[in-house]
Amino acid sequence: MNNVREHCKEILSAQINRIVQPEQIGVFLQMMAKLPHMGYENILLLLRQMPDASVVCGKVAWKCMNTEIRNGERAIAMFVPRLAENISTDSSEKVFLYQEIVGVYDAAQTEQGKIEVLPKPEIVSLEQILKERFDVIIFEDFDGTAIKNKLLQSLYSETEHILYMRKGMTEQKRELEYLKLYVRLLVQEEAEKEYIQYTEEAERFLLNILCRHFELLYTLEECYRWSKLYQAEETEKRRFLGQLSKLVHKATSELSGQRVLSFEETALCNIFFETESQEDVLLYVGTAVEFTVDKEMKDRLQEFMSLVRDMSEETYRKLYSMRMEQKLFSYPPVIIKEREIEGMK
Repeated sequence: MNNVREHCKEILSAQINRIVQPEQIGVFLQMMAKLPHMGYENILLLLRQMPDASVVCGKVAWKCMNTEIRNGERAIAMFVPRLAENISTDSSEKVFLYQEIVGVYDAAQTEQGKIEVLPKPEIVSLEQILKERFDVIIFEDFDGTAIKNKLLQSLYSETEHILYMRKGMTEQKRELEYLKLYVRLLVQEEAEKEYIQYTEEAERFLLNILCRHFELLYTLEECYRWSKLYQAEETEKRRFLGQLSKLVHKATSELSGQRVLSFEETALCNIFFETESQEDVLLYVGTAVEFTVDKEMKDRLQEFMSLVRDMSEETYRKLYSMRMEQKLFSYPPVIIKEREIEGMK
């Protein structure tokens, strides 16, 4: 298993240095748009092993959906966080996390050959998000005094937090202008929390992914611009792709108006949601945080712990029951709408 894990890391290194080239980035963005809950490492592994993948699950999850893997199909190797036991010198048992390689299968490898329950992504009111989340005031530029540049469809004043919209725009163009501003403000917000070196690239890539995911018209040309990112070292590229993955997951969750667990969080659910006690789960996660050496995994655990801590009891019970049914890598990721929670009370 260690050899397999090392081989996958070698594949990732080669993929990372290749995928951010102008002629290849579109392939990566397309897959990210298709599976926004998945981290960049697994996106790259998917592209190497099965570039046409659409829905990936473990055997147990496929069985829960009443379908079997066809004989002779080769599993797709992917990373997943795992718990292990560490016996210290004083013989007390402690837990820590590591990344393991597991095998999953695409829908095309099943007896069914495809899955009919894929939800069509629908975007919530961007205008409402801009107003409520970012305190943006939206004005219609009826007389043309605000937007003097004929090439612009909208103009945003950072000092006044006002978005001026050109009159006579189609609904789709209006939606795209809202999305452009949303992406810009989201990247700025994240850059303030954690330094993002390639903010312009993050904006362009994120906008492209979201447009593809929500089926809005947009050109890929903006992502082809030559920049420092393409010449960066592998460590910098990894950092950028990791930040981009987090932005994609956060944006798709917010724009869909749903609580969507990421690929890593789904795997963590399988590890920790083996008890009905929410307090015990927090205890297990907290212990894992304490004894996990890897910084990236520690950060993921802390984010996961915050997510569990902020859940209502109804939400937790819903997640628990779903995890018990779906097991590893279920698709779609766990989605809980507020009205479903209300119906449980």
